[in-house]
Amino acid sequence: MTKFYLTGLVLFLLASFLHLPPNADVDSKPASPKREMLTSLPLGEQIRFARLEKKMSQKELADKIGLATLNIEKIEKGLATPQKETILKIQRVLETEFPTEGY
Repeated sequence: MTKFYLTGLVLFLLASFLHLPPNADVDSKPASPKREMLTSLPLGEQIRFARLEKKMSQKELADKIGLATLNIEKIEKGLATPQKETILKIQRVLETEFPTEGY
């Protein structure tokens, strides 16, 4: 009985994470759950996720865009707001897009 409870709990948590309705088939996914989830995150977290997806360290990203590693760390933690030019450089290096409005 505990095994079934844990399986149901895992499926519920997975559905919640992927924003699936509770009765949705686990194999069916939204068109792009990763993109949907990323755009709902703060910019720093989006950058961190994209960097980790590319298996890149903060130092590697900082070196490629000409910033100090500490600046990348602050941006990812939401302690610093990057300039629009910095966001564009990060987009090029990580081969993805982030919102640039308001920066």
